[in-house]
Amino acid sequence: AVPANASYSSRSVTFEYNWNGTWTKIDAARTQQGYNVTKATVSPAGDILGEGGTYTVTLEGWGGYMIRAISGDTVLASKNDYVGNVVNYSGTITIPANPSPTATRFVTFQYAMADSWITIETRTQLRYRPLNMTWDNCNSYCSSRGGIPSLEQLRGATFTEGDWPTHHPDGCSQDYWSCEIKDEWSSYTEYWVLRPEDNSAWGNEEYDRDGCRCVNDL
Repeated sequence: AVPANASYSSRSVTFEYNWNGTWTKIDAARTQQGYNVTKATVSPAGDILGEGGTYTVTLEGWGGYMIRAISGDTVLASKNDYVGNVVNYSGTITIPANPSPTATRFVTFQYAMADSWITIETRTQLRYRPLNMTWDNCNSYCSSRGGIPSLEQLRGATFTEGDWPTHHPDGCSQDYWSCEIKDEWSSYTEYWVLRPEDNSAWGNEEYDRDGCRCVNDL
């Protein structure tokens, strides 16, 4: 039984037999490869959503693996929970939301090899377009972004599908919170929301299906 080659270098292995106290070589020496990655993939494919997501990194080869995702010099996610040395590897890492509602960013997936980080691929993460927020959550999110717009400000903004979505992922039209109160009740408050698809507005209570766009995002 030839043990694993737990190094980053290949080595030569010679087989011998002993006859009358003398070791004699059997055929030519063979090469045993050390740690290696023959193929690396990231799934699912495509751009990373602004709200982030979970991705599977699959490495074919042999070794003790570490994986990570970076943006510039910032490590967004990493995973070092491999156990010993394994043949092939698959691990998941979760990319956080893009903190910018106005700019995309590049996210690079990497694995470690011989004290170096090897790039698998680089993807674009879209701008963060927060959906499914209550009014309170939207108000908190917009506190450092100029506040929640009025209906008039929302009507003056540009909405395009895929940028600030006009349709919710469930297929319905997308509404956006405004800062204007329609009605106040003892148990909840109704705020005016805008549907940019046709610039219509009506009152919604504080449930978590509406979109959030701040004054600084207009």
